[in-house]
Parts: sequence; C-alpha cells; structure tokens
Amino acid sequence: GGKLRTVLIDGDVLALVLPLQGDSSEEKTIFSTRTGKPLSPVQVWRICKRRAVEAGVKLSPDGKTEGTRFSPHFFRHAHASHALDNGASPALVMENLGHKSLDTLSKYAHARPKDGSGRYLKVA
Repeated sequence: GGKLRTVLIDGDVLALVLPLQGDSSEEKTIFSTRTGKPLSPVQVWRICKRRAVEAGVKLSPDGKTEGTRFSPHFFRHAHASHALDNGASPALVMENLGHKSLDTLSKYAHARPKDGSGRYLKVA
C-alpha cells in the first residue's frame, strides 16, 4: 500500500547501486525517470512486464501467466519465500514486509514442492 520501507541489501548489490547515486551527498532516488523523478507504479509494472517477457515468461494480454497474475508485487511473495527457505525467522520476514500477523505472512510464503509435512514423519 504505498508505504516507504528501508531494505537491507547485500554488499555486492550495494557496490552496483552506489555508483548510481553519483557524487552527490544528498539522498536521491536510484531508480528514476530520465528527469530524475521517482518511477510511478505504472512505470515499474511496465518495466517488470517487459523484463519478464525478455526472460521468456509467457504473458497473455491481460498479464496472466500459467493461471497466475504477474505483477511487481510478486517480488514481495518471492522475498518472503526465499528468505524463509534460507533460514530467516518468520518474525524478521514479517518486520521487513511490514506484516502484523502470521496469517498475512502465510499468504506471501507459498508452499514449495520440496516442502511437505511428510518430511517430518518418523518412518519405523
């Protein structure tokens, strides 16, 4: 919902992003229009859609792919799933995403094929 968030990024990513700031000591938008203004949600959506198509994702005219809608919002879902897969605590992921409850987080952290309660059953 249109809220600004501070996000920690990997050192390798930071090394790529810092030059985009230029020599200025003032904070400025890194991903911006040609005139330096922040990208609008529509512009971000168009960029993501174009890159998805370039990556081979098949999108129908209404933006659907394999029965699921594609949008930049799915990066939040991917963040939650990957963070949890790599050992982040649910509390940390909830804080990063700004969620107030585990119910909300569970909508973002989708079950993966390798996940299953069967892994935790004891076989005699």
